[in-house]
Amino acid sequence: MPPAPNVNKHNLSKQLTKIASTFEFRERGDEANFNKNFSKLLEILNSEKIGQKRNMEILRYDPPFYQPFLQRNEVAVEIEWNES
Repeated sequence: MPPAPNVNKHNLSKQLTKIASTFEFRERGDEANFNKNFSKLLEILNSEKIGQKRNMEILRYDPPFYQPFLQRNEVAVEIEWNES
């Protein structure tokens, strides 16, 4: 069990499992780069005929003061997946 937060502005929440497709990019994780790379991800999913639920997220792994070419970020979109 995770420790309880010691500051009131932090909350722990439980999320249901989801299946997502991601696209990694090494640029600053700002809105313009997010939109550009999200479009690339959608192009790939559409070319492979993979349905999307349009729940998109940006995943930032490094602090903003890192050089942009060192920052590792990903865009993610929830996909429709049937085990058949």
